[in-house]
Amino acid sequence: MQDGHQPTTGFADSATVSDIKPKAVLYCWPSSFLSTVPRLCLLEKGYPEDEYEVQHVDITSGNNFSPSYLKINGNAPTLSPLTEKDRVLCEDLIDLVRSPQVDPNFLEVTARDASELRVKLRGVQGVRLRDRQMALTQHLNIARDGASEAVANGDHKESKRWGEVVAILEDKWRTSQALVDIWSGAVDEERQLEYYEASRAAWTVHLPGTFAKLEVKMTGPYALGDDPSIADCYIIAWLARIVAMCGGGSVPAALTLVEPYMGGVRLGTRIQIYWGHWVQRSSFRKLAPILFPS
Repeated sequence: MQDGHQPTTGFADSATVSDIKPKAVLYCWPSSFLSTVPRLCLLEKGYPEDEYEVQHVDITSGNNFSPSYLKINGNAPTLSPLTEKDRVLCEDLIDLVRSPQVDPNFLEVTARDASELRVKLRGVQGVRLRDRQMALTQHLNIARDGASEAVANGDHKESKRWGEVVAILEDKWRTSQALVDIWSGAVDEERQLEYYEASRAAWTVHLPGTFAKLEVKMTGPYALGDDPSIADCYIIAWLARIVAMCGGGSVPAALTLVEPYMGGVRLGTRIQIYWGHWVQRSSFRKLAPILFPS
């Protein structure tokens, strides 16, 4: 859920008495494209699965915003490009798929008209939105209590830490509440129409535009050439999430299912070849049941 914060790619170290050595713990959620990035990194780099653990943090219920989780959240591992030119291109490509305008979490809660909104409101999207806002409210109250207690105890260090958590949660709460207001009809008609227009633009303008830029910028067959890079982990994780949202799976032909959602815009040859290569990679096939649940 790319929403300004990276809630699903935290790492921490843990160990049990029976462990020979501490294991890294990857906190993630199957539907988050950002959490797919480190999972692909681990598989592509050949890390044995007994060297790390995967623990699920339910972002659909807002558990990624719990104060305790926010304290351990971190960033995904990276694979360094070989040259400065590759590094610049790598960052450019990653920025393209991480743009808020094509964020899969945003696309999932778009509605191009009142009819689509009613369907989503009654479906899983509506349930998740309500659960998320309820969880954010609860976590925010806990964080505010923690901040108040730290101030009362004169603990400046702890007060600062809690203050940072409160600031994050308040920002997420306001953003989420704005969407809740739209979905519940608590905004005026002008705001509602703006939301529909933004939703249509996301699918028919911004998404095709991003694909067009990827088509030009990627060198092929992978993002930077003959071998996968960290850019590929971001791009394919993002692309898989888009394909899954459009009803596709881990087969070459599934990519065409995205085109009707973009108003019939055809995807370029390079993107099609790119998808065809990735759906055959062992790392992708291993994650396919998670990326495309039946």
